[in-house]
Amino acid sequence: MSEVAEAVRDEPGTSAADVVGAGDARQFVIFHVADEMFAVPLAEVQEIIRMARLIAGISPP
Repeated sequence: MSEVAEAVRDEPGTSAADVVGAGDARQFVIFHVADEMFAVPLAEVQEIIRMARLIAGISPP
């Protein structure tokens, strides 16, 4: 995990801009999978697709 992602994870309320300083500000897309947090540089992101909510019907086995 990058230093920025670790700092953001360890310090609630901290943004990536706070971690790297004003002159070196970079933007990240931060997302969670299970209990893990990941950060990807925004420049590398082409598209964000949100997962559809899974709705399971109640049916007999």
